[in-house]
Amino acid sequence: MKSTKITIAGIVALTSLVLPTSSFAELENQTQEKIAQNETKYTPNFNDVPEWAKESVNYLVNKNVLTGMPDGTFSPNLEIDRGSAVTMMAKILNLNIEPSAKPSFTDSQNHWATPYIAAAEKAGVIKGDGSGKFNPSGKLTRASMASMLVHAYKLEGKIHGNVPTVFGDLKGHWGEKQVNILVGLGISKGYGDNSWKPDQTVTRVEASSLIARTDMSKDKEVQLKQIEMPKNFFTYNESSLSSGIAYEYEPQPVTVFEEREDGWIKIQTGLGFKWVCLNEKKIDIDKNFFTYNAPSLSSGIAYGYEPQPVTVIEEREGGWIRISTGLGLKWVCLNEKKIDINRSFITYNEPSLSSGIAYEYEPQPVTVIEEREGGWIRIPTGLGYKWVLLNEKRVDIDRDFTTYDDASFSANVLGGYSPQTVTVVEERGTWLRIRTQGGFQWMNTQEPRTVVDNFKTIQNNQQVILVTTNGYGTNNAQIRTFDKNYGKWKEIKNINGKIGRDGFANQMSETVTQSPRGKYGIGMAFGRQGNPGTKLPWHDIQSNDVWVDDSNSELYNTLQKKPAYGRWNSAENMNVSAYDYGFVINYNTERTPGNGSAIFFHVSNTWTAGCTGASKQDVIDILRWIDPDKNPVIIQAPESELSNY
Repeated sequence: MKSTKITIAGIVALTSLVLPTSSFAELENQTQEKIAQNETKYTPNFNDVPEWAKESVNYLVNKNVLTGMPDGTFSPNLEIDRGSAVTMMAKILNLNIEPSAKPSFTDSQNHWATPYIAAAEKAGVIKGDGSGKFNPSGKLTRASMASMLVHAYKLEGKIHGNVPTVFGDLKGHWGEKQVNILVGLGISKGYGDNSWKPDQTVTRVEASSLIARTDMSKDKEVQLKQIEMPKNFFTYNESSLSSGIAYEYEPQPVTVFEEREDGWIKIQTGLGFKWVCLNEKKIDIDKNFFTYNAPSLSSGIAYGYEPQPVTVIEEREGGWIRISTGLGLKWVCLNEKKIDINRSFITYNEPSLSSGIAYEYEPQPVTVIEEREGGWIRIPTGLGYKWVLLNEKRVDIDRDFTTYDDASFSANVLGGYSPQTVTVVEERGTWLRIRTQGGFQWMNTQEPRTVVDNFKTIQNNQQVILVTTNGYGTNNAQIRTFDKNYGKWKEIKNINGKIGRDGFANQMSETVTQSPRGKYGIGMAFGRQGNPGTKLPWHDIQSNDVWVDDSNSELYNTLQKKPAYGRWNSAENMNVSAYDYGFVINYNTERTPGNGSAIFFHVSNTWTAGCTGASKQDVIDILRWIDPDKNPVIIQAPESELSNY
């Protein structure tokens, strides 16, 4: 492979950082002659020099090439003219300055920089424009600066072979050759947008950096050689896999500007000088591993792999490596992250309290394979990879609330609590599963109020049967049952039922086929088919059982057995299918003659003579539900009159 040895005597890279031109109105009104004179009159106080240029500016100050401006600043963004640039180069090159010397350029005979221009022309540093002029007051472009450098340091003879034009905006430009020399020797990097900007004006800070770094590089040597890259390769910002990938390239020949013993080479690219690692780094991963979209456990898992060797193309702190996969470039964490969870914890199927609890664990150390915002971590478990919430969710409940054994108002009530802060372990819409002394229980953040919550007459009752209609004159009824636990009413059952043929009565009597309105206690239960499991006092109906409806009898509105023996003249037969199951509604317990009797809750699919009816199964369910210890009552009324209760 052919190589060329190049010695660089005083070479500097043109800075690729272009600072915006400052207004500096007061300075723009000065001539470049006054600026040059000021360089020798003021002690510098350069607080305005950017960090990247401080070394170069200080170098020129120490070399007595420049000092500063009248106000003690450097004015880095002020554009310089050609005469000022030649003056700076003449000083740094220690050219012999004859005060009376004149250059050959007709427009530079009486310029403030005439002696410096003459010295630079004599030394071969500069050339005119071909018409016998130098244009000392004209602005200096980047291409002109490149040309001046090449002539000043005789760089054209220090590189052999044609250097390709890397930057598109140089092709066909008059300064293409000179700039390519700088690029080929590693002096200039261009811009990050793959341009060189040859016609852009040079500022004071750029010129200072250029001249200083050139002078500091007098003895530097660069060994160039061409090599073929037979496959796709990556370039890096520095000679380290941890410096960051700059770009990926297809197979191609490259020019090597620098080599390292560890296999790193420095090449010129459209993004400037970058490094390539010729020796691939391979490691064996001896266990299952995950790849990630970025060097972070929170970036998302890309895929899981079995143990295998991998080629490392990038490294980051914390044990992260970047490898090539079928899904593109992905990251692997070689250093497992372990944390100690010092409390019992729950795992979830997804990083969400609404995703469902997978399992509960005792305190233990865990291995983290993924992280998400909000304190979620993913860990391996016996049930697969599951999620844990490290930051417990705490919610302030500012009212009394009820807990249930499931996320439903029809679930069993487990407890009642006063306002407090709760720890949430699961979510389902408005339902929260919380930690309690009795284990995990459900509560609703928007627990609805039932119709009986507004009743003022049931403070001493914990069970209510509510029978309502849409008004008078209808026997179609809605029957609802309610339970009160821990101070909270809950609707248990909601069914259709029947009442008296002519609806609710304004005034009950023995002769109407209407049902009474009001709040009543619940008496004994009865039936022909045996006790279904009610806690109410139970009476098995016999064939001779009757309910006395004779208003003139002393036994009016009571259960009796036939024969009457003259004790009543009329009674209702109890040994009928409607009374397979039922209970007594404690209406007219005073047995006021003529106010009505035999008011029951019983089996009926059609209107009644004054009782309340429902299907057989519904009656059985209600009988089993009624608990005498809860002081149950039945309220019967049109919906429009519920405010009376």
